[in-house]
Amino acid sequence: MFAPTAKAIDGLEKALAALGLLDDALALNLRRQAGVSRTFVYQNPQGRQLVAEAITASTAQHSIDRQTRQHRDELDAAWRERALNAEDALAATHREIVAQRQRIAGLMGQVRDLEQTWCHDGLHRLITENTTLKHRIRQLTDDNQTLTDKLAAARSNARADLEVQLLQPAAPSTPTTDHPNRLRLPPACTT
Repeated sequence: MFAPTAKAIDGLEKALAALGLLDDALALNLRRQAGVSRTFVYQNPQGRQLVAEAITASTAQHSIDRQTRQHRDELDAAWRERALNAEDALAATHREIVAQRQRIAGLMGQVRDLEQTWCHDGLHRLITENTTLKHRIRQLTDDNQTLTDKLAAARSNARADLEVQLLQPAAPSTPTTDHPNRLRLPPACTT
């Protein structure tokens, strides 16, 4: 190979490697970094091939990054939906507890008003109903606590997953070298 051409190819390889993302490799001012003429990349087959390989590798990495972001968004949406469902169930439980307490208060008032006029059997029946309602309140309170715990766990899991995703670096593609003066980019992924 002609010595100036080999030097120009080496310069072009170094410039392409230094840029990293090469979507617009030809639009960038590579000739100044590589030390070659404007038409060298177009006229030299090796130069054209280097730029094409760099663009292919960059496009593949962008595709992988886009798929990773899409997968992360789907996971976030699932956790968000679970948290919203738990919040809705918690709100419904709170409304039920308030309704039960109001009903108990009304019944207790009726018991006090009518306590003197009712016979012993009627009073016993009201006490039984009151006990049943208190058990129902305890059950709803326990359900409320369970849902509150589940909501806290879902929020914690979502927060932990988000932290893990934010802290994990994107998997960088490391170039391999076959020849000490030539940098070879990884092949494009087909998914």
